[in-house]
Amino acid sequence: MIGVNSSGEGVTSSVWWAANLCTEGGAYDQQAAWIAERAPAAKVIVMGGPPVPSIQNNVTCFTNAAKAAGLEIIDQVDNTKDSAANASTLAADEILRFPDAQVFWAYNDQSALGISAALASSGKPIYGGQSKEGVMIFGINGDDDAIQAVRDGRITGTWDPDSYATGWAVALAMKNAIDNPTGEHPDLTVKSTLFTSDNIDTWVAPLERPYSLDNIPLVD
Repeated sequence: MIGVNSSGEGVTSSVWWAANLCTEGGAYDQQAAWIAERAPAAKVIVMGGPPVPSIQNNVTCFTNAAKAAGLEIIDQVDNTKDSAANASTLAADEILRFPDAQVFWAYNDQSALGISAALASSGKPIYGGQSKEGVMIFGINGDDDAIQAVRDGRITGTWDPDSYATGWAVALAMKNAIDNPTGEHPDLTVKSTLFTSDNIDTWVAPLERPYSLDNIPLVD
């Protein structure tokens, strides 16, 4: 059995998104460093989600990475309804409570888009596009809407976990299992990319990415 962002009884190997792993020097350390370079000691609000272990692990990992990078976590609020509308409502309250917040980190793109709407309604500028001032907003998933929002400067960045490459990695894991059914097979981790205004012009639509079993972008 091949797991995707999961492991457990009966799973012989797993395919992971790099953005779903808490590793030293991994996605969350890189993101915290990116923020700290541009806004040292920034005040950060973390928006988690439903009480799902993988989401909670990501929240904890980013929180620890942010603190290690010298950022200040001033609050955490959870979007348990898992919707952009609820994220917007929660963010509006956070903006009133913490008007000096400089960063919103969200566990997914829909939450980031909801936060963006709340900031726009409050008249606060957003860090993104041509603007290097304002509140930073980050999501995860690389959804089409989020990619466009990065282009438009409505959110600062999103992690693209490369779902297309993940499919190829699952196929490779299956091939490895078929070729050597009694052997042990290492997990495969697909590279994730943080897209911001710095590199959004390099984003390629998933079906246009030239992958094969020989060139899947895996973490070494």
